[in-house]
Amino acid sequence: MKNLKFIMILMLAGLISHSCSDDDDGYSLNDMWLTIGNIEDDPSTNIITTDGGTKLFISAPAGLDHGFELGDRMFINFTILGDAEEEETVDHYVLLNGYNKILTKEIVELTEENEEEIGHDPLWFKNQSENVYIANHYLNVDFMYEGAPWHTHYINLVSDENAPTNEEGIPVLEIRHNANGDEYTTPPLRAFVSFDLKQLQEPGKTEITFIVKSNGRTESENFEKTFTYQYDDVEPTPMKNMVIDDLSNSME
Repeated sequence: MKNLKFIMILMLAGLISHSCSDDDDGYSLNDMWLTIGNIEDDPSTNIITTDGGTKLFISAPAGLDHGFELGDRMFINFTILGDAEEEETVDHYVLLNGYNKILTKEIVELTEENEEEIGHDPLWFKNQSENVYIANHYLNVDFMYEGAPWHTHYINLVSDENAPTNEEGIPVLEIRHNANGDEYTTPPLRAFVSFDLKQLQEPGKTEITFIVKSNGRTESENFEKTFTYQYDDVEPTPMKNMVIDDLSNSME
């Protein structure tokens, strides 16, 4: 169903782009961006805000109910049709080529009661320095795991109730994967999840430092990194093209 949204909108986009290849602002209809966007305003306004703070108004395809809800986070494929005027509340008018909603979750407290449900199966990263990062109040995790694409797996970011901090008092969070009994190991699958960090905010403070770790298949794949989440004045994340063709839809 998610891929169908991309295909149907892309077909409509093809009808629009067939008649011309460039607009008055110098943008080419052959150029497409794929980045992360959020529904931060009334969904009926058809405005998507990227993690970089850029506001995009969906001017085409017109008249479609995209089914957006407030708080939705998604990969968006779009083409810039033109720039908005300075006095307007948006930055660009765009053609929406397609979108995929992103799995978003809150931090979970790990207890004796839910430890088995949370699981402890391995996961790893193609690039540890780039695949776990903070943007727009989310910890974004782009990871690999073993399993079958039709088998539901579970992913969580947990805080251990018995050891919420390390010896230095720094909060420790762990990315936990539950393979849900899936015995398939090849080929490895890729998934993406955004964990909401706003519950870490403390009154009177502007930032918090915490550690994120996870267990891989081998010691070299284990992950541990210290992050500083600045939530008083969030720096925009530059918009970048992303590749999501190989993302699995079986992670929850």
